[in-house]
Amino acid sequence: MTGVIPRALADLEHLHRIDFAHNRLSGSIPPELAGLEHLNTFVFRHNELIGRIPDEIGNPTHLWYVDLAHNRLTGSIPPQFEHLDRMSILNLEYNQLSGHIPSELGGMQFVQHLNLAHNRLTGSIPPELGDIEILRYLGLNNNRLTGRIPPELANARFLSWIDVSANQLTGNIPPELGALNYSHGGYGMKRLDISDNRITGHIPPELGNLSRLEYLNIGANQLTGQIPPEFANLANQIELYMGGNRFSGCIPPALNRASVHDLERLGLPICGSGEPSAPCIACIYTENGASRRIPTPDENQ
Repeated sequence: MTGVIPRALADLEHLHRIDFAHNRLSGSIPPELAGLEHLNTFVFRHNELIGRIPDEIGNPTHLWYVDLAHNRLTGSIPPQFEHLDRMSILNLEYNQLSGHIPSELGGMQFVQHLNLAHNRLTGSIPPELGDIEILRYLGLNNNRLTGRIPPELANARFLSWIDVSANQLTGNIPPELGALNYSHGGYGMKRLDISDNRITGHIPPELGNLSRLEYLNIGANQLTGQIPPEFANLANQIELYMGGNRFSGCIPPALNRASVHDLERLGLPICGSGEPSAPCIACIYTENGASRRIPTPDENQ
């Protein structure tokens, strides 16, 4: 389907669902559609829409599913989304949205899936997002976000997926994230990705408490210190990436047997053995933002 979104849809006053996903619709989103007071689903993912998201989007009181991903939308995210107190899924990824993430989004108390990834968002991550108690999925990766990872995110105790990778975040990894281990109903943190930022400090040992964790990527940051021995608790279940940091000390033996994909990049011995994690032939590590080659044993002679 091509062309623009028909404004005549706004005349269908009892319309509950609009889903024009995977078409070639162009033009802007008519603000008149927000007058459909019974509307609960608003999906235009994978089209060629441009322009701003209308502020009026916060008007339909029954709206619970908004998916505008994979378009060319610009402008800022309307803070009026906070009025949608039934919202469960908000997906705006792969657009060209800019500006700050509105702190008002923390007022959407029933959102479970919030995806703002792959945009041009700036500013800090609002700590108010931790007020969304039943939030399960938070995707903020591939933006231009700065500041710290808010420890308040740990207040959203049902979170099972956090991806803030490929931003410009600084500060430490909040140890509070180690509390995201809610065990009832299959919840608990399963995927945590903070890679490709400017995170400093040590790895908090509290992350070893995430017994349901399946994927952890802390690579390409500026982390220092030793790998906590508590990481051995995760060894049998986790896909782990840690390369591109500045760790010291040794690698807990359990991790050498786990699905750790870049141990050789660390250039560290296994604890208690004095042996490297793997034959380090032309291993690459990161120092002061530059990639460097670790000499082989023969080259050091």
